[in-house]
Amino acid sequence: MKRIVAIALVILMVMTLSVGCAKKEAPLTLLDKTLNQTAGLETLSTDLVLSAKVEANEAMLALDPSIKGIIDAVNAGKISATMASDSKKGNMNGKLTIDTNGMSIAVDLYMKEFAQMILKTPMAEKFVTMDLSQDAANTMNVELMTKVNKEVSAIFLAQLKEEFLTAEYKVPFEGKDGKVDLNYVTIKMNNDQFITFVKELIPAIYASESTKQLLTESMTKSLEASGQEATPEELQAQIDASMEQLPTMLDQMQENITFDSVSFKMGIDKDYNTRDVAMDFVLTAKDQEASMNITVNAATEYYAFNQPVTPTDIEITEENSMPFEDLLMQLIFGGMGGM
Repeated sequence: MKRIVAIALVILMVMTLSVGCAKKEAPLTLLDKTLNQTAGLETLSTDLVLSAKVEANEAMLALDPSIKGIIDAVNAGKISATMASDSKKGNMNGKLTIDTNGMSIAVDLYMKEFAQMILKTPMAEKFVTMDLSQDAANTMNVELMTKVNKEVSAIFLAQLKEEFLTAEYKVPFEGKDGKVDLNYVTIKMNNDQFITFVKELIPAIYASESTKQLLTESMTKSLEASGQEATPEELQAQIDASMEQLPTMLDQMQENITFDSVSFKMGIDKDYNTRDVAMDFVLTAKDQEASMNITVNAATEYYAFNQPVTPTDIEITEENSMPFEDLLMQLIFGGMGGM
């Protein structure tokens, strides 16, 4: 009897371990599933907090008296954003807040049916508008955009190496949608790994048929808007020329910039929605004796998946609005006092 009980316990233990192991999907599998899940989402909400830490040596500070003030403002500040977006209907409601040195500037953001961006900023009494209609036709091609997203995700995953990936499983997380256990996948690269990855990734993305179609349509409409035209062959030649220059541009960049660390950490729920993302990178910029070390941290939470996003009811008229270009001109030439 004792022998039977012992065998039964061993079998039970093996089964328990097997079930536990089955839940621990490989990092690349988790990334594949969450990227595909994200590509199929129509709506979601996002909270983002972005901050940076900058340190410069004496030689860098001596280049320009204004550098220290800029660095102090960056180190004392952060950028926060909250957005609810509908990628199918082209609507977005959000708020962007910039905090630094005890001051806070908040900008309300709205997008209507892909065609118009509306901003409400304390720098202008009127609504500020940006015309997106030139790009709306491409953006509204949801089927093509979804195809591009899926192809780019597949290319991205194909370029990733297992040595870049680590995973943590069933980590408790509490966010806007409540408490949940997440599986975290971290992608981490050093300078050489990151540069090599980018050199291989970008040409592969541009080589995909859906990306070519999207770029060609977008470039064609931009040319038409400016009264120009080009054949698909001429447009493709321009894209190919840009791709040929990319390795040289990256090599030149490496002469002055080193990515000391690049890290992305994604928290994925049981439905393969990405809920929590932490991005951190550290780079060093050098110019002869002058050098600057920059650390950037971004924390993002995603929630309210496929929940309705109510479009703004703001009615834009000539009397209550001004083009974004006019705001820029007033800031450059007239100062904020002219608004």
